[in-house]
Amino acid sequence: MNEKPKTLIYEPNSEGHFPFYLELVIEGLRKANHEILVATAVDSPISFPEGVQRITTTRGVDPCEESIALAIQYQVDHLFFPCLETFF
Repeated sequence: MNEKPKTLIYEPNSEGHFPFYLELVIEGLRKANHEILVATAVDSPISFPEGVQRITTTRGVDPCEESIALAIQYQVDHLFFPCLETFF
């Protein structure tokens, strides 16, 4: 069976330059034939292309714990963090 890998992009702070970079990541993963889920804050300015599933993150929770919980919940193959400063 030739299934698409499922990738969760975890980016709760999509502001400033983040939307541009997030759009590039989404485009690259789409070209690589991934099924894409994006976890962002409810007020994210990103417009998601067709076929990209959006998951709303919860502000004020630990991003490491939340991203792992979402990865388990949605049974993803890959977990991608566009901005590591989220964890520092």
